[in-house]
Order: sequence, then structure tokens, then C-alpha cells
Amino acid sequence: MVKIGKLTASIIALLITVSSFVYAQKPNVQLSVNVKPIEVGQMVAFTVKSNVNGNISINLPATFTEAGVMNGMEQTMDGNGNMIISISYTQQGVFTKPGKYTITASVKDKTKSYKSNELAVVVRKKGEGKTKKNYEQSDEDISNHNLKEAVFGIIQKSKRKIYEGEPLILESKIFSKVNVTNIIQYVPFSIKGTVESFDIEKTDNVSLNRETYKGNTYLTFSYGKQLVFPATSGKYIIKPFSMVLRYNNGGFFDNDFQLESNATYVDVLPLPAGAPKDFNGGVGKFSLSSSLSKTAAKVGDILTFTVKVSGKGNMHAISKPKINLPANLTLYGDPEIKEELDYTEDGVEGDKTYKFFVKVLHGGKVEMNPISLSYFDPSIKKYVTLKEKAIALDLEGEIITSQVEVTDSVNVQGGEEVLAVPVSDEKLAAKEAVPNSKLWIALLGSLVLLLVGIIYFLLRKRKTIIPVNTTIELEENTFVEPQPILENTGSILSDAQRLANQGDYKAAYGTLSKSLTKNLQQKLGISMEMLTNDELIDRMKSFGISASIIEDYFWLIRTCQEAEYTIWDTHANWDEVVAKAKGLFNELN
Repeated sequence: MVKIGKLTASIIALLITVSSFVYAQKPNVQLSVNVKPIEVGQMVAFTVKSNVNGNISINLPATFTEAGVMNGMEQTMDGNGNMIISISYTQQGVFTKPGKYTITASVKDKTKSYKSNELAVVVRKKGEGKTKKNYEQSDEDISNHNLKEAVFGIIQKSKRKIYEGEPLILESKIFSKVNVTNIIQYVPFSIKGTVESFDIEKTDNVSLNRETYKGNTYLTFSYGKQLVFPATSGKYIIKPFSMVLRYNNGGFFDNDFQLESNATYVDVLPLPAGAPKDFNGGVGKFSLSSSLSKTAAKVGDILTFTVKVSGKGNMHAISKPKINLPANLTLYGDPEIKEELDYTEDGVEGDKTYKFFVKVLHGGKVEMNPISLSYFDPSIKKYVTLKEKAIALDLEGEIITSQVEVTDSVNVQGGEEVLAVPVSDEKLAAKEAVPNSKLWIALLGSLVLLLVGIIYFLLRKRKTIIPVNTTIELEENTFVEPQPILENTGSILSDAQRLANQGDYKAAYGTLSKSLTKNLQQKLGISMEMLTNDELIDRMKSFGISASIIEDYFWLIRTCQEAEYTIWDTHANWDEVVAKAKGLFNELN
């Protein structure tokens, strides 16, 4: 007796089970093709599905050139809950000549041959029968031709007409009279023109709905939803999407069906003329709020003016609000911008928060000019202006006595609009009263420069130069009283960190480098421009500065200068530089 291993026995049992299922079913052989119509040279696939276990062959003409063969097995359930096991055979290739062909297939077992259905195919010449589609005349409405089809698709849109900047929702929608089981392939619709588009729906899960249209009942589902913002006004053509769907129509096997949807278009209207000066490009519905960090301050203080814009529409595209400051205040650096946005069927929703840094230049009781913002509301087809209240400020310090006269002339400084101050008639008259005033000013300026040069030369001659090899030794217990520093350490580090937070690391490194040099000069009581590095080291040692601090100083200066003038990204060393700078400032104090 021959012994059979457990694995071999299991395989034989499985084959016997499959064979018993196959032979227990009513014989069925089905032939299908994946595309119609067919062009010469186009890759096509003929597939035979059968519940008969035997040799499968497809009767193809001599003008068909084979490119590959695939075999497989499928297991499904029929409407009564019975298992259906089928064998599939796919033959791929191309037709080399046009013509009309009748294709059949057969499956032959040990005792009998079973034939498939006949498949009539038409093979055209390459490019024959194609007509250019007139998308200008198409729309998304279901046509009478669609009603005759078992499966068709349309491009569904939220509106037919929109304004520039208004959100548009587009999605593919399929109507089917047969039971669609799977989406095999999807090529999305495309838009002729410049647009911003965002996917707002995951396409992993599709839900089927039942709808009735003109007495016909369909299974429907949507796919590939997008949020779209056309860039300019005009007509935008939306070209069709295509899909390969797998469906079951009550037979033994699933079938594949390829469809191309209708096309459509949308009209984009320009925004009305007469937009307010503070229009920020917003289209939708928005709100505005603002606040100031404090209303009592002194000259040199940095205030934080926060402006928050909320709403829905094209929130991602709105521009920064314009700030109009009184003469006592000035903008200090670039604002910080924080965005919290969601892309939804209503457009882009959320908030944009702007933090403007404002420096106090002069004292006095003034008002922070009210901030305003205008947007276009497509629901009422009008511009809407939002305006905050003025903020009263009490500023301590030197008060400006002259008044600023507002004119229509506008200058731009640092990217912000600044009102020009006209010259008074009295000043113009005084200027004209002095003949050749520009010549006299030039002569006086030259004399002043000459006198300054003479004084500087005399002082330089009297200056005692310390020889390079001379060492300055401090007597034991000699105390050198530290000199006052030029700048506040906390303010320096705060200013540098603020610049780094804004991404301007070059300016941050430059601020640290210049401040370190100034503080060291003040402590040593000399101008370091006249000393070599060796002389500077000797001078620092004579003031009791340790070798480690001296080494940190030169490392910091070199690192800051390299970072300030290099073209590479240098923010990686920033935390280490700040830590060492704090220690060095403490030592110099």
C-alpha cells in the first residue's frame, strides 16, 4: 500500500470538492470582451467564464495577434445562497485588420463540448468614427439617450453660475439599472482652464441609493467629489470622467462595463465693479474681531495687535488686513499668521489670525484707528464692510505737538501704506527767502566735516598704543569695577528670538553678533576695531574673563557671522547659540 502524506491528501480532497461543485451545477459558458467598439492595434481582452471543468478555447480570427493568457478561479453565491465556483480564461491581443467578426468559445470535458454565446465585434480603422465633442453645448442634465442605457454617468455640480472666488462642488454620479458590485477603474473629470481643486471626500467607501427619474428606478452613487475655485471669469468646460464597472445581472458571472459620462460647463461671473478700498479678495461670509495687548504703554514698548478673520468661502485666498496707525506708532517687523482651515462642501471654513507687532514712538493720548475689512457676499450679490471700534491709548513719553495732516498721497514703506505729510506754506516761504540755500548748506556741511576730521586726528595722536607683546598683569585682589552695558540683555534676546520665530534667522544672528560686540566693548572700555584677536584675548584676560567664556565669545561671533552671510539654512544651531549667548551676557554684566 502506498502512503499519502497529510498535505497531499488535503490537496486531493480540495480538488474532489471543487470538482463535485462544478459538476453539480448546470453547465454554463459565457464569453465577453472588455471594450467596444474596437480599433486596429487597440489592446483588447476576451474572457471566458465557465462552471465546466475542461479545456477552454476561444475561436479568434487569423487577424488577431495574441499578447498573453491568464487563468483563474472565482467563488460566488447565487440568489438562493448556493455556492457557485467558476473557472475563467482571458486571452489578450490586438486586431491587425478592420472588419466584422463573430467570436465564440467552448469548454470540452472528457465526454462533451459546451459552447458559449456568440459575440459580434466590429473592428474599425484607427481613428475612424471618432468625432470631436462639442463640450460648449453639453450640460449635466440626463438626456433621452441616457434613459435608454442600463448604466450612465453625469457630472453633478453645486451651481451652474458662480462668481469669481466662489466655491464650486463637482462630483461624478452614476445611474444604473443593474447591480454594480465594484469599481475597477476610474479616470476623473478634468477642467479646461486654471483652477484650484481639493479632494474633499474619500473614495474608499461608496454607498448605493435608490432614485426614480421619469418613471425609471436606478441605483445611484457618487464618486470623486472635489472643491473647485476657478481662477478667473469665463466659461469653464468640464470634460467627462470614465469608469470600468463590474456588475451582476442575475447570471452566473459578473460582467465588466466601460462608460464615459456626459460633459458639462460652468459660467464664472466677474465680481461687480466698485469694490471698497479695504476689499481683501474674500468671497463668502466672514466676521472680524481685533484686540490690543494693552492700552497704557510707554515709548519703546512693543504692543501686540491681534486681528482675527473667520468665515467660509475662499478663506484660504484672502489677503492680510491693512493697518493704518497714528504717528505715535509704527509696525515692528512682519506679522505672525496662524491658519485653522477645513475644506468642506461649503468651501474653505475656519479662521485666520494675524498678530501685528506695534512699537510706541512718541507719547500722548491717541486713538488706534479702527480696522475694517470688506468682502463680497454672493448670496446677496453685494460687498459687505466689517469695521471694528477705535481703541484709545495712553502713551507715556515725549509728546508730539505738531499735527499730522492727512493727504491723498500714499507712500509705501516696508510693505505697508504710510500717509504722506505735506510741507506747510510757512516752511516753503522760509525756504524761498534764502537765496542759493542748497549751496550754503553744502558749504557749511563741508566745514563741519573738516573740523570733525581735525579733532579726530589730534585725539588719535594723543592715544597711547599698547604694544603687541606687552601683557597687562593684574595685582592680586585688584578689583576692576564693571562698566554699565549698552543694551538690556533680556530685550536683545527677546528681539532675536522674535526674529527667529518669524523665520528671519539671518537678522536674528546679526542682532546677537552686534549686541555681543557692543557689550564687550563697553566692558573693556575700548574700540575693538584697533585690536588684533591676540590683543583682544589679552585684554579680556586682564579683566578676569575666563578662558571658556573667551572661547564661547569667539565661537559665537564666528557662528553668527557665518549664519548671517551664508546662503544655506542655519536655523539648526539656533538653540545652542542662544544658550551660549545668555551665559556670555551674564558674564559681561
